Amino acid sequence: MKNTIKWIVLLAFTFTAMGVSAQVKLGHIDAQKLVSTMPETIAAQKQLEEKQAEIEKELTNMQEQFQAKATEYSKNAKTYSDVVLAAKQQEIQEMEQRIMRFQQIAVENLQKTREELMNPIVTKAMDAIKAVGKENGFTYIYDKRTGLFSSLCCEGREYLDRPMELNIWRAPTDNDMYVKLEWKRAQYDRAGTRAYTTCVRKRRTSVEIVSSMSLSADTVQRMMDVNAVWAIDSSGGIH
Repeated sequence: MKNTIKWIVLLAFTFTAMGVSAQVKLGHIDAQKLVSTMPETIAAQKQLEEKQAEIEKELTNMQEQFQAKATEYSKNAKTYSDVVLAAKQQEIQEMEQRIMRFQQIAVENLQKTREELMNPIVTKAMDAIKAVGKENGFTYIYDKRTGLFSSLCCEGREYLDRPMELNIWRAPTDNDMYVKLEWKRAQYDRAGTRAYTTCVRKRRTSVEIVSSMSLSADTVQRMMDVNAVWAIDSSGGIH
């Protein structure tokens, strides 16, 4: 497995590497594409699909029960006494609230399961990328999926303990008692970057990496668009 991963990474490096100068060597790779080819990812995806199918089955059952109860209420509402009418209305409202809570909990649990399954796989892939980068003398490794660097190495020293990320989340304070619910609902704490296009431009004394990307979470609309320009000079400085 380790050799297979390294072969894939090395192949990507071989075709995309370029020398910036005698001191700096740059490689770029689509880490997501690498991760998607790993057998562990296929197995993890199968587990996620099974869990999602189980959730959808339960949600469908709850919605069918709610719809049946709502139809019964609509059909017989005029025949109910005030006490029964109020009880039926409360029952329907509670069923609707249970469905909403179930959906919220299901999304959170599915996300947690995804992270538990995928984080070790991503870590394994990133370790392989760094190992092959070091083996082939790469100074910086750029992830075309995120539009950010996954490794910054100078004179044998790695300056990143994990791939770079854009983070718009901060821990809520007491003053954020109400707005933090909106933050959670918008999934600001789960936001990440996704690069759509990346190009490399050679300059006389530097190289520019330009990525058009967005910041978003898995299940919500994009939060912002980002146009990132990384300029790497001949001494290895990033601007």
